[in-house]
Amino acid sequence: MRAVCREAQPFESESEIMKVVNLKQAILQAWKERWSDYQWAVNMKKFFPKGATWDILNLAEALLEQAMIGPSPNPLILSYLKYAISSQMVSYSSVLTAISKFDDFSRDLCVQALLDIMDMFCDRLSCHGKAEECIGLCRALLSALHWLLRCTAASAERLREGLEAGTPAAGEKQLAMCLQRLEKTLSSTKNRALLHIAKLEEASSWTAIEHCLLKLGEILANLSNPQLRSQAEQCGTLIRSIPTMLSMHSEQLHKTGFPTVHAVVLLEGTMNLTGETQPLVEQLMLVKRMQHIPTPLFVLEIWKACFVGLIESPEGTGELKWTAFTFLKTMDADHSKSPEGLLGVLGHMLSGKSLDLLLAAAAATGKLKSFARKFINLNEFTTHRSEESTKAASVRALLFDISFLMLCHVAQTYGSEVILSESSAGGEVFFFETWMQTCMPEEGKILNPDHPCFRPDSTKVESLVALLNNSSEIKLVQMKWHEACLNISAAILEILNAWENGVLAFESIQKITDNIKGKVCSLAVCAVAWLVAHVRMLGLDEREKSLQMIRQLAGPLYSENTLQFYNERVVIMSSILEHMCADVLQQTATQIKFPSTGMDTMPYWNLLPPKRPIKEVLTDIFAKVLEKGWVDSRSIHVFDTLLHMGGVYWFCNNLIKELLKETRKESTLRAVELLYSIFCLDMQQAALVLLGHILPGLLTDSSKWHSLMDPPGTALAKLAVWCALSSYSSHKGQASSRQKKRHREDIEDYISLFPLDDMQPSKLMRLLSSNEEDANILSSPTDRSMSSSLSASQLHTVNMRDPLNRVLANLFLLISSILGSRTAGPHTQFVQWFMEECVDCLEQGSRGSILQFMPFTTVSELVKVSAMSSPKVVLAITDLSLPLGRQVAAKAIAAL
Repeated sequence: MRAVCREAQPFESESEIMKVVNLKQAILQAWKERWSDYQWAVNMKKFFPKGATWDILNLAEALLEQAMIGPSPNPLILSYLKYAISSQMVSYSSVLTAISKFDDFSRDLCVQALLDIMDMFCDRLSCHGKAEECIGLCRALLSALHWLLRCTAASAERLREGLEAGTPAAGEKQLAMCLQRLEKTLSSTKNRALLHIAKLEEASSWTAIEHCLLKLGEILANLSNPQLRSQAEQCGTLIRSIPTMLSMHSEQLHKTGFPTVHAVVLLEGTMNLTGETQPLVEQLMLVKRMQHIPTPLFVLEIWKACFVGLIESPEGTGELKWTAFTFLKTMDADHSKSPEGLLGVLGHMLSGKSLDLLLAAAAATGKLKSFARKFINLNEFTTHRSEESTKAASVRALLFDISFLMLCHVAQTYGSEVILSESSAGGEVFFFETWMQTCMPEEGKILNPDHPCFRPDSTKVESLVALLNNSSEIKLVQMKWHEACLNISAAILEILNAWENGVLAFESIQKITDNIKGKVCSLAVCAVAWLVAHVRMLGLDEREKSLQMIRQLAGPLYSENTLQFYNERVVIMSSILEHMCADVLQQTATQIKFPSTGMDTMPYWNLLPPKRPIKEVLTDIFAKVLEKGWVDSRSIHVFDTLLHMGGVYWFCNNLIKELLKETRKESTLRAVELLYSIFCLDMQQAALVLLGHILPGLLTDSSKWHSLMDPPGTALAKLAVWCALSSYSSHKGQASSRQKKRHREDIEDYISLFPLDDMQPSKLMRLLSSNEEDANILSSPTDRSMSSSLSASQLHTVNMRDPLNRVLANLFLLISSILGSRTAGPHTQFVQWFMEECVDCLEQGSRGSILQFMPFTTVSELVKVSAMSSPKVVLAITDLSLPLGRQVAAKAIAAL
């Protein structure tokens, strides 16, 4: 003993190679002197008190090498290894690596001894070291799996040979042992998760395992023992499930109705018919995945939504849109005619429902933009006049008027984006495009009546005023209709001032308005467009004459001197004016009857009761759809109007308040599906408000934490994840026409709220630090190390000038701060629900997922929460496409 100790004294200062040599000498000395396992461990620690760890010295490999020298294993040295494993002198990864290097499968006793050692720990692997050591455990387990498969294949081959020779017993025993260890190792979800990481780390090793599995299957195909064959098949199934272990989701089999699908189809079929098909498909598939909807019920819900939309649509454009959306889908029109022939075609289109049917069909087949371009070209053609007869002037006036009215109708029905041409430097600018952009009222666009666009050439304005006031009717020959449309606003202002100052009597006003609408209806449209903007700027006691003039212009002219197709043109004009005036009439509680001969042009307009607070309307309509369980066409239009009037923050905030009032689980889950449907009206802006303002406000204000308790808190977490996923998956694409009309949030607002880098404290983080006893825990990023906020999105160099990316990054930073703080409460429970929903909705935490914005440090905090301490959860929330992501996942899983 003293001799061994004397030899061991200088080992501390010698090279690592010498230490390994002396390690083997110490093992041999222990065997010669028959030390007990405990005595061996004590003496080994005396020999090597400092410096390299046992794993660096390859203690496990050295013990196995010495134990496996003879035809049978050395039991004493094996006892040293077992003691080293039990006392954690050596890591599991070093033992697995050492075992996987043994390849003489003909030595049955040695193989069985190694299998016995694996049996000690193969279902309870762990590692509490550095991330690199945890990755090492993943790789070692992968090597051990490969070794087990090779050992199993060798045992099966020997069994087959034994059966042929009539001595099957030995081979069968070893095969059973191999399969038992395989099954024990693979039955652990934790082990399969570690193998999942190892597969991504070492693709070539996984390929070798797949080849080995195929070879084993061929050998076992003819195995007579059904129990062993079944066990082998089960092990093969477990191995093959490792690459896809995160893509298995249970489907909802207890539900038959899915209001979100219904609402998405409803929105697309009535309010976004010009949208591309692919974004709709992607959104529906996202809903299917988030809500785990079985495919047959999913398809059934889409068809049901189409039929219900068709049935419940009132007569008018709604029915036409649904018909086109569901059934029509090829139609086109040829405008290469002579002016007289073209006028006949256009006149036929104006009759009954022909125009709306044709437009709906064009929109449903993606041809509406080119269709509108033909109207633009036709309208522009009429502005270039030459020497003309009275008949030619009449045809030109009608072509100008009909094309102008049709374009206004298209813009109001399908969005002005359909009309506008692609911007190009030096390109020709057409009259209608100029007028529509500067002078036409639209949803979400407020016009300034004093803008220079309404103040053209004063000389031409004076001539137009004189023409309207003095003539019995406007002459058609050589009339510049586009100039009249541009000058009419200034002319109306002059006429209004004269009327209000007593210069003109009401009879004169009637004659003027009759002249305006007598020949071409487009002049009346241009006049009302300005009057609407003008009325908005007036006080309550100043609006009477302007509203009266709108009323005069809205009514048809009963005269024998009107041009062809006058009644049909008046119908379209009335529809256009009703759209233009709706907001002003709502605000002033004024009623104007618009003639709508032949069709109900606005089936869902003026839905809000006059002089009633819009918040009451919002809460009432939400209560009705919650009771009904789905959003009908009328309700969705009311919600759309309220969203436009109140703004995105007001709209979302008040609906979230309604959700948080619910106390029954069934009601909250139904409310989530309905709210998601409603937020689809403008999901991009709704998500920004919800994730960037409403949620941080609830999570950082302790007085509001009680509202986050179950069940409303669980429901809000689900809604937040759905909105985040939907918005993020689609925000790189173009917004729909209905969303483009709304006011977009100023990006500078988000830059100041959520700064670009760690040098500038954000408002959000200052909020966090003000509500926490220990300001260092929830302080600004300046006081936190860079590693605490490092996320996969930074490694992927995601554009952080994008408001949604910025909001998501800061929301996950807030989540990380809450998990790391000492204050627990409903807000920490909410964070858990939020993360659980992320895992439930996502196939895997990979590039492109919202979870890429989560700091890597959040993973270690999450696994401390009992409900989140699952290997699958760790894999799902970590970006495994990155080496650092795999290290973080391995460290978290290995510590479970």
